[in-house]
Amino acid sequence: PRLTDFTGVPPELTIGRPLSVLARVMSRRLADPKRFTAEFAEAQVTLDQHPAFDIEVVGDERRVYEIACFPVLGVWPDGAGFGSIVRDVTAARELDFRKTEFVGIASHELRTPLTGILGFSQLLTAHPELDEQAQGWAARIAEEAQRLSSIADDLLNVSRIESGELKLEVVDLEVETLLEEVRAHFEARTLESGHQLLVRAEPGQRVAVDAGKLREVVVNLVDNALKYSPDGGAVRVMATADETAVQIAVSDEGIGISEEELPRVFERFRRVTRRDTATIRGAGLGLYIVNSYVESMGGTVSVESEAGRGSTFTIALPRISADQAA
Repeated sequence: PRLTDFTGVPPELTIGRPLSVLARVMSRRLADPKRFTAEFAEAQVTLDQHPAFDIEVVGDERRVYEIACFPVLGVWPDGAGFGSIVRDVTAARELDFRKTEFVGIASHELRTPLTGILGFSQLLTAHPELDEQAQGWAARIAEEAQRLSSIADDLLNVSRIESGELKLEVVDLEVETLLEEVRAHFEARTLESGHQLLVRAEPGQRVAVDAGKLREVVVNLVDNALKYSPDGGAVRVMATADETAVQIAVSDEGIGISEEELPRVFERFRRVTRRDTATIRGAGLGLYIVNSYVESMGGTVSVESEAGRGSTFTIALPRISADQAA
């Protein structure tokens, strides 16, 4: 009865039928079905893959309903059933949209002045009339402007991800070549910090990905591995393959992640907050972007870690077989 009150759909149209039927009935009641969009267009709901989804209905007004499914055990003698919770989340989704829109505008507007600050500060560091102290100040300005520029880039990427405007330029990429580029990118930094960066890839492994985004993913993971290994040690980047996927694992010997923090490391603005991380800078967006980029390319990211014993992040991407490459 509550569902009928909530949606206006009578029980005889929903009882004993798939949830996707409810979506279609709601679309016919409130809008032209051709304008209706939903993740569940088929006649069955697979709980293992889709525990929650949104239904968007566009009629006289746009409404968004969230349907969350959960298994119910021990009720029916012939097996398990499932329950569902339906919520009107229109206001919440609109707020999320506005936040994303604001983040995109703010990050875009920040880029122009930051580019000027960075460029002029870099010119000042090389100015012959500045004494050593003034050049040091200019170098500090350039360093902080670069950090703010990176944050603005991350915010812009988050905005693109959440607004569905993330674009991919998929190419056939050899993983060994990519990892060699990453090694060269960090060569000067590891020499200065005393870390060892060990890179190894099985030759001939290829993936169909956006090369720039995958490079950004691996660079981000290596950067984190170095940052969260303040006492040095080895950072290993290893690429292996099985029959269906290529795995790129980035491991460190750093401070690790506690069991309590581990499930939430891929959330937006989430950072490991402990006494030994207080001086490590970051906006908490890197791993969210990593996970989003990898998922957009058809892959997955997993993490294994233990506080005080380091972390391993593993990217798995569909492998291009030799026949497909040819």
